[in-house]
Amino acid sequence: MERVAITTLPLEILLLVPQHLHDIEDFVNLSSTCRKFHDACSTTSPRVILRLAAASSRIFFRPDPHFLIAATVRQVSDWALLTSENTETLRHAMQEGVYSLLDLCVDKAQLSVDDIRRLHATRFSLTNPISDTIDRCAGVRWTETPDFWTGGVSNPNTTFLEPTRALFQMIIYGNCLLRVCPRIWSRNWDFLGSTTSLGWTTSSTVSLTKCVKVMRVCRFCLLDRTLSGTMHRSTMN
Repeated sequence: MERVAITTLPLEILLLVPQHLHDIEDFVNLSSTCRKFHDACSTTSPRVILRLAAASSRIFFRPDPHFLIAATVRQVSDWALLTSENTETLRHAMQEGVYSLLDLCVDKAQLSVDDIRRLHATRFSLTNPISDTIDRCAGVRWTETPDFWTGGVSNPNTTFLEPTRALFQMIIYGNCLLRVCPRIWSRNWDFLGSTTSLGWTTSSTVSLTKCVKVMRVCRFCLLDRTLSGTMHRSTMN
């Protein structure tokens, strides 16, 4: 029987191949195989690309899973604003932890190859410089200040902080709050005029208690190490 090369298959079939790959590394390798597969991969849905990227998150998209969540959480926040059911789904995902939030992002968001290239480029122009600043202010480099516990710094009482992870947590939860509360930092504090993605029903008059609730979310989420992938449930109490 005569052997038939896979590239001789109709283009409609070749376009389906990327959907059955394991991770983004397989996608890149397939795209580099020949011109036909390169063309086929160039039309792959951004949803498929995000799924493949998530499968390689621990290798190519560190910190895992914060990098991919930060890249797509704004889309999920916009989706959450559409219905109250969506809002509750986002709230539940945030309660369950970052890996649950990643699953929701993979299900509802999308990411193109150009987006991935752009995000990786920002590591040198944005992420690394800011992470370095955080490290010098509250990270390991700060704790290495001479005589740290005996007067070397003004306030030596601190908690564990991994700078890069902390930065991405700020991006993730900042985007969630800022998208669902577009006036969150307005001077008149009138930023909770409707039900937010965290499930809090508020009036146009914002009480101090409601402001504190928002700040508690920031405080607990940004300090979360997520060693087991689970956020503090007390955040949503």
